[in-house]
Amino acid sequence: MRIAPKEPAAHKTLILQEVKEGFTYAFRVGPIRSMLLLFALISFMGMSYQVLTPLFAGEVFHGGPDTLGFLMGAVGIGAFEPYILLHMAAEPERLIVVNGNQHSL
Repeated sequence: MRIAPKEPAAHKTLILQEVKEGFTYAFRVGPIRSMLLLFALISFMGMSYQVLTPLFAGEVFHGGPDTLGFLMGAVGIGAFEPYILLHMAAEPERLIVVNGNQHSL
C-alpha cells in the first residue's frame, strides 16, 4: 500500500494569535476553566510544602537528614492512606466523598 505524502498546511496566522485564541477558549468554557484553575491552585499550594519541608526539618524540629526523610515519608503514607481506606470500606462511594473533603481542607 502506498500513501501519497501530504503537503503541510501553510501557517497563515501568527503563533501569538493562536495562543490568545487558546486562552480565550479555555477561560470561556466552564469545565476547562475550572480544571485549569484547580491545577494552578494545587500546584501553587503543593509546591510550598516541598520547598519548606527541609526548613521545617532543620529549623523547627532541629533535625537533620533523618528528620527530613521522616517528614517526606509521612507525606507518602498520607498519600497512600485513602487507598487503604477505600479497600477496607463497606461503602466505597460514600468514603470517596468524605475522604476527598478531608484531604481538600
